[in-house]
Amino acid sequence: MTLQQLRYVASIAEYGSLSKAARELYIAQPSLSKSIAELEKEIQKTLFVRTPRGVLFTDEGTEFLAYARQVLQQMDTLEKRYEIGSVTKHYFTVSSQHYPFASEAFSKVVESVKDELYEFMYIETQTQEIIDNVKSLKSEVGLLYLSPLNSTVIKRVLKEAHLIFEPLFETLPYACMRRNHPLAQKPCLTLPDLAPYPFLTYNQSHSNTYSMSEIILQPLHISKHLIVSDRSSATSLMLYSDAYCITAGAYPGTLHDESWIYIPINGQGKLTVGQIRNEHMMISKLALRFLEALQDIVGDI
Repeated sequence: MTLQQLRYVASIAEYGSLSKAARELYIAQPSLSKSIAELEKEIQKTLFVRTPRGVLFTDEGTEFLAYARQVLQQMDTLEKRYEIGSVTKHYFTVSSQHYPFASEAFSKVVESVKDELYEFMYIETQTQEIIDNVKSLKSEVGLLYLSPLNSTVIKRVLKEAHLIFEPLFETLPYACMRRNHPLAQKPCLTLPDLAPYPFLTYNQSHSNTYSMSEIILQPLHISKHLIVSDRSSATSLMLYSDAYCITAGAYPGTLHDESWIYIPINGQGKLTVGQIRNEHMMISKLALRFLEALQDIVGDI
């Protein structure tokens, strides 16, 4: 098996047929077909079947393609990193649920290399994509929470993906709302207290089960539900309405400090917020710097 063969498979998937892939790769179609046949013989798998409309990848071929793309992506990163004559450039990516402390910690890592070359990516996304990104090495670190309701499912998924979960801190769930919200003077809340008010959540994939969603808790009967896809929209809606969201912890030192109040929700147990990473990968200096920044921030909460 060669990198060239992996590139051939990825190109066939991209262009949908051997003839189109051969043209884009500037090779003869018989040569491409021969190389793929040799690869299939070596791995004893049929990667795709030819149809009048192009190629159709088999289940085994789809799985092989996913791994091939991972290898090619890492090879591309490696080549860029060690290109002859190139200046050292830092690469670091984090995938996280919608936590204000996480983006703050990420900004501290950016600040630490402000005079150097870097290519960083911070991805706020859904639970399943966080796991997929860390599994595929698109992200070195992922941040998510475990609770009594989701821990069994999440731990099983992580184990199957060869990922490890390392706890960062434990916390009660908190309701976050504007400071002049009708409930703002209460020292603690219950779910029935929150039921009359608009409940704000981030958009979840239709394929997500409850265990894989980012919804920590929800009232038994939701009469007013606001769904957003980004933190900016959530900020605006909560600033100018009685909407609230439920968060893993209280973060008074982060964005719009003067605007928010965080009130603990009793009777629902604790959450564990932690990092996930690939069990076969050594943690980088930038990742350690990020985790240290996280501990500094949550330690002050």
